Formats: sequence, C-alpha cells, structure tokens
Amino acid sequence: FMCGGESMSTIYEMHRCGDVTEGAEKDLKAAKELLESWRFKAARAETVVTSLTEAGKLVDVSDVRKRVMSLASTLESLRLEVNSKVDGLQEQVDKLEKVVDDFDASAATGAAMKTVEDAQELVVGFSAVLSDSGDKFTTYMNEHDLDAAMAFRSIDSKALGSEEKLGADLSSDVGRLSSKAAKALKEVERDEKFTYLVEGKETIATLFQVYNSTSPIEGRPELSDAAQWKHWSVTECHQMCLMTPGCVGGNAIGYAGDEAYGMTCNLKGSVTRVEMSLKGTEKALLSGFLFGQYLQLHEKDIKFNTAAVLVG
Repeated sequence: FMCGGESMSTIYEMHRCGDVTEGAEKDLKAAKELLESWRFKAARAETVVTSLTEAGKLVDVSDVRKRVMSLASTLESLRLEVNSKVDGLQEQVDKLEKVVDDFDASAATGAAMKTVEDAQELVVGFSAVLSDSGDKFTTYMNEHDLDAAMAFRSIDSKALGSEEKLGADLSSDVGRLSSKAAKALKEVERDEKFTYLVEGKETIATLFQVYNSTSPIEGRPELSDAAQWKHWSVTECHQMCLMTPGCVGGNAIGYAGDEAYGMTCNLKGSVTRVEMSLKGTEKALLSGFLFGQYLQLHEKDIKFNTAAVLVG
C-alpha cells in the first residue's frame, strides 16, 4: 500500500501513516535531551579527572599521589564507558533524523514506514542502554558530590566565598604544626609557601567539586581568579570536616584550568603523618588541615616530615 494512495487497505495502516513521524520525532527529542544531560555529566567528570591528574603530578608524597591518581583513573574509566554509549546513541539519532527527513507521508510505502520505525526502535534501545550503563557512573558521582554533601549539612557554599570570608585568613588548622616542626622551620627562616598534606589510615569521605569560572551555577560565589578559588575550596573542605562526625583533618587537592576548576576534598578520621613540601604552582591546589584539639591529643603519635622544606 501507499499512504494517501488508492491501495490503502486498512484503518490501522492509515493511522500508521499519520503517526509514524510524530512518534519518531518524540523519541528523537527525548534522546537528544538524554544526550545533552550525559554530555554535561561527562564534561564535569572530565574536569575532575584532568584537575586531579595535573595536581597529582605535583604531589611528591607517594601515598597521596597514588590515591589521587587512583581516583582519577576510576572516574576516567566510568566516564569513558558512558561516552562510548553516548557516541552509540548519537549515531542512531543521526540515522533516525535522516530517515524522518526523507520520509514523505503523502506518498510513503509500507517499506518506508518500516525504515522509520526500525530506526526509531534503535534510538529507543540505545537510549535505554545509555541510561542503564550510566547508573554506575551516576551512583559514583552522587556518592562523591561535595555540593550535595554540603547541602545535606546545610552549609552555605556561596557565603563561604563571600568577599568578607575570602578576605579573612583561613583557619589556623591549615598548616597547623607541632611545636617541634614549627621550631625547625623557624630556625631556617623558610618563608616560601609549602604544601601541607595529612595522611592516615582512616578515610571518611572523598568528595569532588567542579567550579566553572565563566558561568558559576546558582548557589556558588563569583570568584575572580584561581587564588580565590583555592581559598574558597579549602574553606569548603574544612567546613565539611567540621560538620562531619569523626573527621579530624583533610586535604583539598585540585587544579585550575582555563575555565573549569576541579578539586577533591579528602576527609580523614585519623592522622599519623603530615608531609610538607615546597612544590606547587599558582594553578595547583595542594592544601591540608588538621584540627588543633586532635593535634594536642595525638602530637606524639604524628610524624611531621619537614625534610623537603628544610633541605629544599
């Protein structure tokens, strides 16, 4: 039979002629929205991966570097898996768009309608595959989302980035030293900024965050440069630790790209070692903190490695 022709044989076929492109266009719209959503998520993950990788290269504390690189590797594997499904769906979307554009409802044959319906079925199927394969990625990102964790604890991220907050000195918990380590550094008059990273066997949480410097999302402060972003990021990580039961310190590690900045906040339930180094760049965020009360109780059990600072 032919749509609109004298050989039209059934009412079902007449309805089919009218509905075939409408259904295809509806599924196309849904697939494109799905692709846009996943591309945004994948881009966010890519920023975190790039930032962790660049920052990790500057960490000369082997345990910390291994952990940072491992996080980047895990996230990158999940991102690549999702991207492969995104590419597959995009290919089917392109094919369906073409057959819909070529479809002439006024003179289409049954074979032409089946071509559209087959292409439509593939788009629906690939959309389902993308959604299913993305569950693992989504779960991982949600479990490590710093913004979500802060919202759950009613921490005002924007307020932490206000001019008043950024203009004030960060908590003394950042760069907190034992009396012995402080004395050693004072004796050699080291004025350079050193990285300060805490280590311990118990990790409470590892959280990610992305900041877009050109278009910050709602609820985020507008920061003028990487220096402000680093100050704000450490403040957020420190605040998260304060609001997390059992947390005694942590590390904020990240890197400022051209537009998007990515960081990870690693919260510790115990600290046995503090590593210091002079390495770093203006774009790199390598900053740890340790609560004073915990230091007072466990100072004799914490090793402060100042060698890299004293010799460097």
